[in-house]
Amino acid sequence: MTQHPTDATERTQTSPRIWQILIVMGLPVLIVVVQSIYLWDFTIDDVGISWRYARHLADGHGLTWNLEGPPVEGYSNFLWVLMIAVPGVFGMDIELASKILGVLIASANVILFGIILRRLFGGSRYWWAPLWIVAVIPEWTLWSISGLEISLFGFFLLLILLGLTQDGTRRNVNLSVALVGLTLTRPEGFAVGLVMLAVMVLPRNAHSIRKRWESVKVPAVALVAAVCALVAFRLWYFGYPLPNTVYAKFSAILPSSMHVGRWMIFVLPFVAAWMVLIRSQLSDRQRVLLTVAIAAAVIHTLMILPVHPVMNFLHRYHVAFLPYWLLPLPMALEFVARRKAVVAGAATLALVLWSTQGWPTVSERFAVSRYHQRVQRCIVSALQELPGRPTIALVDAGLIPYWSDLPTIDVWGLCDVEIARETSPQVSVIKRAPAVYITTVDSLVYGFERPRLGADKLMYHSGNFAQVYRLWRPCVGGERPASAAYDYAILVLAKWARDNGVRIPERKEFYGIQPVP
Repeated sequence: MTQHPTDATERTQTSPRIWQILIVMGLPVLIVVVQSIYLWDFTIDDVGISWRYARHLADGHGLTWNLEGPPVEGYSNFLWVLMIAVPGVFGMDIELASKILGVLIASANVILFGIILRRLFGGSRYWWAPLWIVAVIPEWTLWSISGLEISLFGFFLLLILLGLTQDGTRRNVNLSVALVGLTLTRPEGFAVGLVMLAVMVLPRNAHSIRKRWESVKVPAVALVAAVCALVAFRLWYFGYPLPNTVYAKFSAILPSSMHVGRWMIFVLPFVAAWMVLIRSQLSDRQRVLLTVAIAAAVIHTLMILPVHPVMNFLHRYHVAFLPYWLLPLPMALEFVARRKAVVAGAATLALVLWSTQGWPTVSERFAVSRYHQRVQRCIVSALQELPGRPTIALVDAGLIPYWSDLPTIDVWGLCDVEIARETSPQVSVIKRAPAVYITTVDSLVYGFERPRLGADKLMYHSGNFAQVYRLWRPCVGGERPASAAYDYAILVLAKWARDNGVRIPERKEFYGIQPVP
């Protein structure tokens, strides 16, 4: 094989000392840890779903949303729920466990990414650039400590890249573990893994396909076994082959596939530029690894866009793939350095500094998160004053159900099989007549609620909802950090309130309401 500047022989000659590598890889870990401490209180509502399932599992109730009802797979991160439930079995707080685990895995990901870059581009002066960019991008840390499975999914993605830099048993073990992990962590993990395997097998000529297949046979068997085992478990435990979240999301949002076309127009030139670099002077191993990475990142975004049309690669659905997009960067910088080293050095510094520019957005998102949590705590405190264990219904079926642990109807249908398959889920919710409906509101004027979210607004136009539910208590957080923040209000079923001695205040009593302390 022709030797290139990134091959092992020259890499050995230009390799920095061990202490230099430790500094280059250790400081990014420190940056991630420091950012995690600052952003520790960040949480989004969705994470409450995983926490609720994990707590019920840790308490011996199984994977169930409501203790009183049949099991429903309302989460979309099976392996993550199992992992954060383990500390709960020993009495540790689920919320704390998920955040600590997120930081630990994020730190491990930084180290793993550095090892991969060293193995691929150790002969390049710029092998470390993608590592530092990932570490200083605040969104990377923000979603790692959110309590969700982002860092775990990213770990398995990086483990695939590590496997592609190895041979023999180590390669098979790492690829197998990674593909099984992707499948168990996210519903789309199987499809991403399948695309990766397909790209690994694609030969440059017909004679090499058998050889390529032999190199991925063991991981492929592991992937198929994981899928079959997971589907069998779902059929046995829940009664259906896919997570309920898939039915709920695709039934309502699948027509938004036009976003895929818009995204492709936006990103194809970017992908084409990377593919040109990939076809430059590289070893076979580097070329295969980079092609696998780009193909996986593209296919994942194409799968996510129809159910969540976000064209921001730093959104939680895409941030785990950030290292994949940055992989060809050392080659690009080396290409520039051959012509003008000063320009390449300045470009590297500029990229690292530019990567920190997300802090204003992250700070705003952090403030909104704290605002919502304050108002949601107010709702939970009020719910605890109601008699018995009333069934509540709401759109934001996450943190409020987790903290209150009351029987809950998820209006979106993520945690409810019947609602997930309804074309008009609001009708199904009204028929069940929950004692309490928690609505998101833009404003409260003389006790009149203006719904904030789409499903809330539809609820107000369904049947006789506005006639049978009455405002019981609003929770307003005071001055909002941004227009994205919203408040809540608790409505109660008038008949249930009368039967249980719950007084419904006059609307005028809410005029000039004081903010949540």
